[in-house]
Amino acid sequence: MFATDNEYDAIPYEANDTKAHNNLSEIAAEKSFVLLKNDGVLPLRKETMEAIAVVGPNAHSEIALLGNYFGTPSRSYTILEGIQERLGDDVRVHYSIGSGVFQDHAAEPLAKADERESEAIIAAEHSDVVVAVLGLDSTIEGEEGDAGNSQGAGDKPNLSLPGHQRQLLERLLAVGKPVVVLLASGSSLQLDGLENHPNLRAIMQIWYPGARGGLAVADVLFGTVSPSGKLPVTFYKNTDNLPAFEDYNMAGRTYRYMTEAALYPFGYGLTYSSVELSDLQVKSYEEAATATVTIQNTGNFDTDEVVQVYVKDLESEFAVPNAQLKGFKRVFLGKGSKQTITFDLRPQDFEVFDEQGHNFIDSNRFEISVGVSQPDARSIALAGVQPLQTELNLAGSQTTH
Repeated sequence: MFATDNEYDAIPYEANDTKAHNNLSEIAAEKSFVLLKNDGVLPLRKETMEAIAVVGPNAHSEIALLGNYFGTPSRSYTILEGIQERLGDDVRVHYSIGSGVFQDHAAEPLAKADERESEAIIAAEHSDVVVAVLGLDSTIEGEEGDAGNSQGAGDKPNLSLPGHQRQLLERLLAVGKPVVVLLASGSSLQLDGLENHPNLRAIMQIWYPGARGGLAVADVLFGTVSPSGKLPVTFYKNTDNLPAFEDYNMAGRTYRYMTEAALYPFGYGLTYSSVELSDLQVKSYEEAATATVTIQNTGNFDTDEVVQVYVKDLESEFAVPNAQLKGFKRVFLGKGSKQTITFDLRPQDFEVFDEQGHNFIDSNRFEISVGVSQPDARSIALAGVQPLQTELNLAGSQTTH
């Protein structure tokens, strides 16, 4: 940490904050966004709109861009600024903060209760579509949370939106305009059933997208880039689905051992296009294997897609996972194009552990699933793509599907 000779010392200051670095920051943000719901409203078409409402406590917040552990950017683009930059003078942009992250207004001492919420409703009423930028920031979660969220000792009390944001969302949905919700957070959130409201047309998890996050969000909203991220965590329906923290056995923990359907499962995420999988071939070589699959873009958008391979032990006497992610690859697919992808499965991908921590292969029969999501029913229903599955016998037989 305090070495006198460090290779990074040779990097000149001119290499800081370059155009290439800023572009990479924007690309990284675009690839991280996870589209959770889309009832055909995205991508937005600015030629069909006269006005758009951008509302919510994270719409014009730099704090919500950066999360925890960050430098000071020379220029940040909030979600509002990114949308304004990309739309220019073509579409009117109405903005209101709507509420604070966990207050009814943004700590404005002269503001009346619900004044900003009413302002947001007026903006929605005079717009063709509403983009509600909700969620959390480092004052609620993260290492700074013990100050901003002292009543919760820095912890989230539940998985729901803070109450004033939920109230704001309910009123926005009642206006009757199509609503797109962008969720900024570093952890899972749920909307207490509002995700099924007919006027909530799309939901996208944008995490804390960095200094160029506003531009990245705008490019995805307006279809310059297709979203392609997958959830790295499970979005539970409620805290009742979580194992007791005091129980170190933690039955039902994570996607591997869940017995109930998740709200949005680990590994799930939509794009603006559609794909088909074919020609799954699995070959075993003693205690290793390869899985090869072909994926084709059958939709109308160029897109990245993340192909995933899961393994399930069919014979073990131990408590083994429902299925376990053993590999994934991100591929770019132009409209109509296809690619063939190969995954190498190593001996450790088939191992189990006993109570003494010893690892070994306990079975010869495994189910191999390759798709764009987990092979569970909830993921398949949401993603609309059936994974390809086949049984593998490590004794050396070849199987195809």
